[in-house]
Amino acid sequence: MLLRVPKGAGGAKINSSAVTAAITGTTVMLETHAVTKKNKNSYYKFIVLEGNGAALFARAAGESTLVKAGQMIIMRLDSKMIPEPVDVGY
Repeated sequence: MLLRVPKGAGGAKINSSAVTAAITGTTVMLETHAVTKKNKNSYYKFIVLEGNGAALFARAAGESTLVKAGQMIIMRLDSKMIPEPVDVGY
C-alpha cells in the first residue's frame, strides 16, 4: 500500500495484527506477506518516503519506533519486538 497524508489533514493510523503505524504529513509504503502453504515466511515492511512515522508494537503497550524518511523496518509477523529502522538501500 502507498499512503500519503498531507500536513494538516489530521493524520492516519494503519492497523495490522503486529504493528500499528501512525503518520501525519508523511508518505509511506506498507507491505505485508502472510503465511501460506507455499510461503512459510510472513513479514511486515514499513517504509517512510517523506516525513516521519511511528511504528507501534501491538503486543507490547507503549513500545514504538520512530522511522524517518529514507528508513524502513522489516519484521516477522510473529516477532517479539520492533527492530531498529535501517536505511533503504539503492
